[in-house]
Amino acid sequence: MSGSESSEPGQPSAPAESSEPTEPTEPTDLADLADLAGLADLADLPPHVRVVRSGGRGPAAARNAGWRAADTPWVVFLDDDVIPAPGWADAVWKDLVDLPHDVGGSQGRIEVPLPAGRRPTDGERHTAGLTGALWVTADMAYRRSALEAVGGFDERFPRAYREDADLALRMTRAGHRLVRGERVTRHPVRNDGFWASVRFQRGNADDALMRRLHGPAWRADIGGGRGRLRLHALTTAAGLGAALLGTAAAIASRTRPSTHPSARPSAGTNAGTNAGTSAGTSAGTSARTGARTGARTFTSVAAWAAGVAWAALTADFAWRRIAPGPRTPQEVLRMAVTSVLIPPVACAHRLRGEWRARR
Repeated sequence: MSGSESSEPGQPSAPAESSEPTEPTEPTDLADLADLAGLADLADLPPHVRVVRSGGRGPAAARNAGWRAADTPWVVFLDDDVIPAPGWADAVWKDLVDLPHDVGGSQGRIEVPLPAGRRPTDGERHTAGLTGALWVTADMAYRRSALEAVGGFDERFPRAYREDADLALRMTRAGHRLVRGERVTRHPVRNDGFWASVRFQRGNADDALMRRLHGPAWRADIGGGRGRLRLHALTTAAGLGAALLGTAAAIASRTRPSTHPSARPSAGTNAGTNAGTSAGTSAGTSARTGARTGARTFTSVAAWAAGVAWAALTADFAWRRIAPGPRTPQEVLRMAVTSVLIPPVACAHRLRGEWRARR
């Protein structure tokens, strides 16, 4: 996170000649995203760089610690996995110097270099979504007075997810305009592993807090899509229903009707009475057996229908992820396996988030 000095309140100063983003001319505050136990690793930092510790309480807390330690009129936030383009410091100054006072923030232009010669993988497309995302802190400058007015980042967001969208919504609702600048920052793609898409479902807990804070239309307010949570819930319900109904049908099929001793006629009973009792018992047993058979049949059919629904929804979800990708055996396997797990994991995280948001 970097800030730039200003000769006039609310305006950034001109950058030094030929300044580069890796060596800013003014002190820079770096807020850690975790406990900086290995401070020895930072021994090679330039002398004008100051590290501000936030106690490992997440990105929102780290950014708050950084901007509150700064005294510049503008604060620029960068993610730790981005590469500012050459001349970025000059470009920041040009983006900010003439902004009117009602502008509270300026977003850089994010570029995600995708591999040439093949279609991008699911993970690469996930990162590429940053190119069109609004107000992401991969490169986002905020006026310090605007940050003070809204209280900075909400530290109830524990991950680098939705905390930037929440701040942007509070900024605009407080009357501050947010604009796009011309500076360019690259966000390389990276291999987050086989299970990355499953781990990303933790963000559904933060979506619950966003709905709690900003209402059901919050996605539209940040320019986002509707999301797949409803379909994930339907898929999970179908899978759970198929498992429960299938289990019930299997248990019922192993149950055999038993004849109670009282249903057997005694030796000294009148022949006519015996005949009547036998006929009545037989009819009752047949009726109960028929009812049980019908119930087993219904349960089996319901289990089969729920299973077909689950398989169809899961296959559709997997294909939507496979089709735009490279379709290599490794990618197809990853999409097939994770598409089975994502719906229930997403629902579980959303339920956890709803519970936490209402505490």
